[in-house]
Order: sequence, then structure tokens, then C-alpha cells
Amino acid sequence: MGTRKSHEEVKISFENEGYILLTENYINNKQKLEYLCPKGHRYSITFHNWLRGNRCAVCAGLAKKTIEEVRNSFKEEGYTLLTNKYLNSKQKLEYICPEGHKHSIRWNSWQLGQRCGICFGTLPPSLEEIKKSFEEEGYKLLSTIYKNTKTKLEFICSQGHIHKIAWDSWQQGQRCGKCFGSEKYTYKKVKEDFEREGYTLLSKEYKNVFNKLEYICPQGHNYYTIFTRWIRGHRCPYCSGNGKPPMEEVRKSFESEGYILLTEVYKNNRQNLKFICPKGHEHFISYNNWLSGQRCGICYQNRINIPLIQEEIKKENYSLLSDVYKNAFDKLKFKCPEGHTFTMSWGNWQSGYRCKTCSIINRTLSFEFVKKSFEGYGYTLLSESYKDAFTYLKSLCPKEHIYYTKWNNWQQGCRCNICSKHASKGEQEISDFIKSLFPNSEQRVRNIIPPQELDILIPTKNLAIEYCGLYWHSENRGKDKNYHLNKLEQCQERGIKLITIFEDEWLYKKDIVLSRLKQILGCSDAKTFYARNCAIGEIDTKTKDIFLEGNHLQGKDSSSIRLGAFFDGELVSVMTFSKGNIAKGSSSKEGVYELSRFCSISDYRVVGIASKLLTYFIKGFKPKEVFSYADRRWSDGNLYKKLDFKLEHYTQPNYWYIQKDKRIHRFNFRKSELSKKLDNFDSTLTEWENMQNNGYDRIWDCGNIKFIRSA
Repeated sequence: MGTRKSHEEVKISFENEGYILLTENYINNKQKLEYLCPKGHRYSITFHNWLRGNRCAVCAGLAKKTIEEVRNSFKEEGYTLLTNKYLNSKQKLEYICPEGHKHSIRWNSWQLGQRCGICFGTLPPSLEEIKKSFEEEGYKLLSTIYKNTKTKLEFICSQGHIHKIAWDSWQQGQRCGKCFGSEKYTYKKVKEDFEREGYTLLSKEYKNVFNKLEYICPQGHNYYTIFTRWIRGHRCPYCSGNGKPPMEEVRKSFESEGYILLTEVYKNNRQNLKFICPKGHEHFISYNNWLSGQRCGICYQNRINIPLIQEEIKKENYSLLSDVYKNAFDKLKFKCPEGHTFTMSWGNWQSGYRCKTCSIINRTLSFEFVKKSFEGYGYTLLSESYKDAFTYLKSLCPKEHIYYTKWNNWQQGCRCNICSKHASKGEQEISDFIKSLFPNSEQRVRNIIPPQELDILIPTKNLAIEYCGLYWHSENRGKDKNYHLNKLEQCQERGIKLITIFEDEWLYKKDIVLSRLKQILGCSDAKTFYARNCAIGEIDTKTKDIFLEGNHLQGKDSSSIRLGAFFDGELVSVMTFSKGNIAKGSSSKEGVYELSRFCSISDYRVVGIASKLLTYFIKGFKPKEVFSYADRRWSDGNLYKKLDFKLEHYTQPNYWYIQKDKRIHRFNFRKSELSKKLDNFDSTLTEWENMQNNGYDRIWDCGNIKFIRSA
């Protein structure tokens, strides 16, 4: 336990860096200390944060703004700020946008680029605006309370029917349910609507507002729509810049580079198009990927070899120690300019990863270095300071879009997300991996669980993959408790198995993710041997922790019983057990154990080893009952069924708090501990409210399946 510092020691620590400590009495390291920084800014900080490296918040651009600064920021974009007092970045600030919408927004959200939610379609309109929308179509709104887009609103239609509808459904083109069953919309009326705008309706019959209708627009483009989209104002997608190009345009694009397009029908830019390249290779590519510069995958793989890799890395003064190249996911041995040796796949090198040791040593970059990096690509860095690789930076792209990014994303090749309509970097890497195994896999599919999108679909396997960036899939970005679970269950209803991968799993456990995907898809190239050739024994905590960190997505645990399987003296599998704990909603009971972790080395498949390890545990420790949980994002619990476990129940979704680019278990932030961990804590608020007030967000999973086996 450290010795408490004296006021004099704290004062000297400040003065060593040119700061003047104004507080005259030091109590503890959680106390707010007033100071003057070398640039004359007056602010406060706890000594705890000072020791962690935090300095003047004003210099770093993190200081609390004045109401005038906030008002001017709104005014610059034509907004009128109605709030007269600014408390903190979590406070809701009322405004009127340039379009006259009255709403509120947090300063934090404003800084991240969010604007009027009504204008951008991210927030529901007011009751008055809903009322106006109903009246425009001859409806009268009877409801006087509106909570959200799911609220049932009572109305009287133009025919006098009293009915209810949610705003969501109204926006999708649904109207009075009783009128919809009558002849309100006839084929003749629909056809006249199309012809009034110069469109030619090719479909010969009209069934209902969700029936597909084929048409030709005034410019001659042939497309399909449904009448509910038509009455909402959607017209020819190609004319509006959102639609697919004509087949001939796609064909000419291929032929201009000597490719022969074999596919005869073009559906959309995510469809895999079959072609023959100039070197005679027959392969597939989506038009999206073609437009982004990708070409024949076989030519590309044939092009990559040891000499080419050596030539590329030599440009950065790295050396290649490996002499065999298999594919973009195979590990190669490198040596950096500082002499550090490390292993990395060629795919990771292309993604911008370099020597990990050097990155730790040089973790703190100068603001000028970051600024020059942006300017080198024609971008303008609008932020005035740089804190670390995970703090958002405001930037202006060459096309004058203002957007936010992190240095961590920038140095891996991510650029303006407004210019780019393609998948996130992580999603694209996973898609490329899947395409190397299944060329007919599809990306960004909307016809399975419409209107929801699936990032990756492998039709031949009835399997889909969802890649979840922590920021975009968080609760504050609209992904509530049931968002991921609902997607999973909708896929299950259609016979599709959905794998949900979180961003931090891909960033920090990529090899394990790839190994699990190959196993699930039946493409594993792991070395196979049998449990009968393995010896079972107990292992120490350190050995267990190292093994789990390297081979299990959840990493190490705090188990009390640790079993290992050895093949020829090498540890190849680990299974751990512990008593129940409140972190998972269970309690410790005599003779009742939780099977906490089970995994094998990623490169090995040990047939029957789970059964052998469990049998060893039951014989040696004689439990009354063993229970365990299957993570629904990855598993349906098939292994437990093979081990004679019985399904007990499905749990509710769990949440993690987000800290930079990692998930932190909620147990670390239970309310009883928050006063010790948060700078801003209010005992009258809930755990979630306190966490939000301190800048935290959270993300939800799909829940678990609890299994039980009685001895």
C-alpha cells in the first residue's frame, strides 16, 4: 500500500512541469486540486489522474465549455441554442435547427458530429409533426401522447374508420387497416400514379402495397419497387444515384480491362459475378469490390510470393525471416528496424500492423506527426490536440466532409466514412477470409430479415456473420438490449445460423476467431488426434492463464479446478471449474460447480477430449451437479448436448461497458464499487446513469443458454 503524499510533495510534482498548485490543503488523491498550467489556464484535477498522466484539460481540449462557446458552435451551423445554462457534456441542450425543428442533444453527441435527429431521420418527430403528416392524407390523429416509434396512435381515416397504427408502420407506407382490405388501391389507380410521373408500369396486376411492381423510368431504367415505397416518394434508384448500373455498363467495365463477364443477369452490387480474367482464370467478384479496385483473386494470390513480400517490407527497413508463403492468413516471421523479431500474417501487414514492441514504446505520438499524416492524404485535422490512439479526432476530408475518426483506425487505412459506402475494415477482412473459402458468399444482404442487413451470408452453409463495431453497436447509438438477440432469432426462424463477432474479439483474438469460424464451417485444417492418446492432470494457475489467453475468446478465468490434457508432453486442451459466482447471477453451493472454460490449441482438433476431461473431473471431485453457459453469439450448445447436459433456460442478454476499443465486464462497475472508480458519482442515480455521466457507453450481446448435468 502506497504512502499518502504530503501537500509539499504534490506541489513539487506540479511545479516540476511548470504548473502552479493553487489548492493549499491536500487531503487525498481523489480530491480536486486547482492549478494554473504553463499557458495560464485555471482548472482542477485529482492527483490520481495527475499520476496517470492527465494534464491541463483546457490545453487538451477536454475542459468544460462555457455557455457562450457552446452557443457559438451551434450558431456556426445555423442552429439556435435555447438552453441558457451549460452544466456538463451529458446535459440535454435544447435547440432549433435551420429547418425549424425543436429538439435536444448532448454536447458530447454534438462534438461527435450528430445534428438534428429529425432532419437526419435518427429521432422521432414531435406529436405536432405526426399530426400534420396524418392530416396531409385526410387522417385525423386522436392520440394526445406519443412516446416512441412503436407507440400505437389512434386515428380516424378519410372513410371514417377508427384504427391504430405505429409511427414506424406509417412511415413504411401502411395506412388504415380496414381501407387496405378494400378497393382503395386498384391496378388502374396505381398505373395512373406511375404514368403521371412519366413512368411505365410493366407489371400486369396489383395485389397489395407490398407486392413487387416492375417499371421503366423516364430515362429508360428498368427496376422494381413496392407501392408502399412509391407513395413514400422513392423513385428510380439509378437516377437518384443509389441504384445498380445497367448490365451493359457493368459488362463494358469488365471488358475494358480484358475480362470476360460470364454472369448474364445483374441483380445488385453485392452479387458475385462470374468472370474469366485476361490470364484465363475463372473466378467471382462483386461489383462493389470491382469498383474499389479488386480484380482476379487467383492472379493476386499467384502474385504474392516471398520475393514480393521482401521487396514491400524492405521499403520500411523490415526483414523477412520466413522462407515459405502459403496465404494471407499464414503467420510469417519478421524483424523490425530496431531488431525486434515477431510473427504476423501478410494480411495483418497489409492492414497496417507493424512491430508490437515498437508500437508500445512509441505509443504516444506528437500532435504534429498526426497532423502531417492527415495532410499527406489531403485531409485537414480540425482537432487542436492529440491524446491517444483511441480518442476521436475531428477531420475534414478532401471532399469537405467533416467526420470523426481515431488514430487507431486512421493508421490502419480507414478514411472518410461519408465518402466510403463500403463495409468497415474488420467486416471487410472477415468477408475476404470467407470468400477465400466460399467464393459465392455475399455481403450486406437485406433479403433474409428485411429491412435488417446481414454483413456476410454463406448461402451454401445457411450461415451468416455479423461484425459489430463497439461504437456503432452500442446502446447510445440506438442498439438496445434486444437488438442483437432479435437479429439472431429472426435468422433462426429462417433456418440461418448467425455468428455475432464483436470488434475487440477481431482486434485482439483474430487467430482464435479465424480458427472457430473454420471449425464451424467445416473447413478446419487443424491437426487431428484422439483423446485416448492424451494424459489428463491438474495444472497450475499460471499455465492455465497463459493457455486460455492464447486459445479462448474470453481469456483467463478465476477457476479453482484446472485440468489439462497432454499429448506427447504438450498441453493441448484445458477445462476449468469453479463455484458459482454473483458475476454470472449464481451463488456458491456445496457440490455444485460451473464448467467455466474449455478449449484446445487452435491448430489442433482433439477428438473426444471434452468428454475425457469432464469424466476425470466427475470421478475425482464427485460433484452433485455441473452447470455451464453457451454464448449464443457463437454456439447453440451442441457440445453440451453431447456431454449429456440438459438445457435449463435461456438467459437475458448481457452488457459490457466500452473502454476505448475493449469491452469491460459489468461486474467491475457494480454500483457498490462506482464511488471508488468514478470521478463524478451520485448515489441517487443508477449504475447506468452514473456510468453515462462519466462518458461510458455499453453494448449488449445475445444472451447465453444455461445447461445442467446431474452427477
